[in-house]
This record gives sequence, C-alpha cells and structure tokens, in this order.
Amino acid sequence: MANPTSAALAEAATSPAPTPEDVVEALHQTMRGLRAAFHGGGRKEGRDLTHLDSRVLGFFARCPGATQKELALHSGRDKGQIARLIHGLKARGLLSATPDDADRRTLRIELTPAGVEAHRAQHARAYALAEQSAQALSEDERRTLIDLLKKMHTHLGTCA
Repeated sequence: MANPTSAALAEAATSPAPTPEDVVEALHQTMRGLRAAFHGGGRKEGRDLTHLDSRVLGFFARCPGATQKELALHSGRDKGQIARLIHGLKARGLLSATPDDADRRTLRIELTPAGVEAHRAQHARAYALAEQSAQALSEDERRTLIDLLKKMHTHLGTCA
C-alpha cells in the first residue's frame, strides 16, 4: 500500500491544474469560514459585533484619541459608513467622544471600559482562531503562504 504522501502526489498529478478562479474561491471559502467561526463565537458570548465593528474598536485601541476622519483615511471607507459605525458603537457604550482642545468641532474618540473589554475579548478570540486555523501548517508553509498572498495582493493594483 502506498503511503499518504505518494497517494496525494499521484492524485495531484492526475487532477486538472487549478485555475485562478479556484485560487480565489479557496481564499473566499477560507475567509468565510474564519469570519463565521469568529463572529459565531462572539454571539455565544453575548457580543454581537460585526467584522467592521471589531476593526473600528481595534483602530481606536491602537490609536486612542484619533478622529473619525483619521479612521476613514486609514480604512479607505467612506465618511458616512464610518459615521454610522461610530454612532452605533457609541450608542452601545463602547466608544466615547470628546471635543478636541484646539478645534471644538473635531471629536477625539476612545474606547470606553466596556469597549476595552469587548476589544480584548475579540482580540483573544481572533488569536485563538488564528492558532487553530494555522496549526496544520509548518513554519515554512506559513512563510510560503504569506509570501504567495503578498505576491497576489501586489498584482491587484495592476488590474485595469
């Protein structure tokens, strides 16, 4: 009986070459699985934060006192979407805003204590999920995957 490695190699040799669409579909399925696992865990814990909510909390955790405009520039999202996200997180008690000392029209945004806790829980869940999903890869495979993804990302900007 052949070992699993030679059987896998034989199967790969006889299967059709993956298309670029196959690569993108595999990436899409992986991201869908990661997001479903991540956000499903949050709902079980009584937190109902979306992916973007988590990203906003993460930004203000890293940049306390930043402005809505700075988040919009950083994220590439439109100002209206950012305003709605911030408004929703403020209404839930996860963000607070105080007027800037130099320009009272500008609001400086920070996590509230509840926001800090929500961010910590999200971050811990994300770390655990990353560990779980990447444990099947060796260190060399992880490096290779990162290099390949960077290479793909670089070529996105060249599309017409």
